[in-house]
Amino acid sequence: MSIVGGTILDIFSARLKWARERKYISQKDMAEKIGMSPQGYGKIENGQREPNLETLSKLPEILGESVDFLIGVTDFDKHGYNLLMLYKQAFSNVVFAQYDLAEVRLHSHDLSNENVKVDLDLKEKSSLDYIKGWKLRRDQVKDRLLTYALEQIPMTASNVFEELAAIEEIQNAVFPIPDEH
Repeated sequence: MSIVGGTILDIFSARLKWARERKYISQKDMAEKIGMSPQGYGKIENGQREPNLETLSKLPEILGESVDFLIGVTDFDKHGYNLLMLYKQAFSNVVFAQYDLAEVRLHSHDLSNENVKVDLDLKEKSSLDYIKGWKLRRDQVKDRLLTYALEQIPMTASNVFEELAAIEEIQNAVFPIPDEH
């Protein structure tokens, strides 16, 4: 099955050029590293020729990017992937903190000891502050990642965050954070 003229080759060509330029490698030097003529490499980078498997296998080492990224299986290069991991960490911290807050709220209604209630009130306020801080961090990282992916990486799908946005909506509905009074 040929991919010439299809979207996979378009994505590959655009990202190959992008990754090569980010490494400040000339087309001539890239061709030399791969072991082919500059004209042959130019045809690959311009989407006029498919790379063979041997050529594909050399690209990750030369460019520092996975073949999955170059052919569009994933929309994130290494930097984008690191931002995605930061986002997921912040997202997880919010979820765990919201769970802890729910536990505090569940137990605070059962207590008659005033000292324990004061401690739980402080823990609740601390949990709320922690959640708000991580939500802010999560949103900042998401904005950086979205901007980076859509403005820097060629041929990135524009719906990259639809699933994450849906999960955030559910998270906010299940664990709403009240406004401060």
